[in-house]
Amino acid sequence: MIRKETLTTIDNWEHPTADEVEEMFKLCSNTIQDLGHILGVTAATLVRWKKSGISYADWALLAFLAGKGDIVRPENTEQDIEAKLENLAKVSFIYHKKLSDMQSYNSLSKKLLKNKNNS
Repeated sequence: MIRKETLTTIDNWEHPTADEVEEMFKLCSNTIQDLGHILGVTAATLVRWKKSGISYADWALLAFLAGKGDIVRPENTEQDIEAKLENLAKVSFIYHKKLSDMQSYNSLSKKLLKNKNNS
């Protein structure tokens, strides 16, 4: 069982035990070789993480790969992400409207200048 104290921000983080690291490995991949390939490290590095301890950054990556969420930024829950996407859609609409207005203004300006020059 992976303790919740290992799945938190670095300020409150407790180092996982070797058993917790092993369990996280299993959640991420079927074999240590496959996991090493996914992470771009050797199997020896993974064994070292298990025996000698793992850094917070490496643990956070494993937690994310294992589906335990983003422990670095836990405020990025599904609801938060949906709210951010909704806000982004609103901002995008506003920018699109302003861009459209600018294009219309530029088109009108060009017509007026063309008419003035033809006069």
